[in-house]
Amino acid sequence: MTIISHEVPPEVEDRAVRMVLEREKDYTSLRVACVAIGDQLGTPPHAGGTPSPERLRRWVEQARVDAQPGVTSAEAEEMKNLRAQTKRLREAKEIPRSASFFFAREFVPREREVLLPRQH
Repeated sequence: MTIISHEVPPEVEDRAVRMVLEREKDYTSLRVACVAIGDQLGTPPHAGGTPSPERLRRWVEQARVDAQPGVTSAEAEEMKNLRAQTKRLREAKEIPRSASFFFAREFVPREREVLLPRQH
């Protein structure tokens, strides 16, 4: 049984996006450009070597967003991951802190018991 990989190497993705951006004006729409460029890249869509026209169109749209000033999608994803990691680390730090307060309370004599003897 042959397993077909749908992973496209980053070099192929970059090349395909560059080709679409360079030649888009020669076509009536982005969709038509993506179909034509996909055909020029060689293998049929989903054969593991090239992306489908829709996938290529999404890459082009994302490349346009990333080219604008501001945070790229990769940077935004990294910030999201770092924030989640920071949250987990803070929570992990809080657990021993809470436990130490709990156990310290058990070993510290209570002022009331020390100052006032028990009355029976």
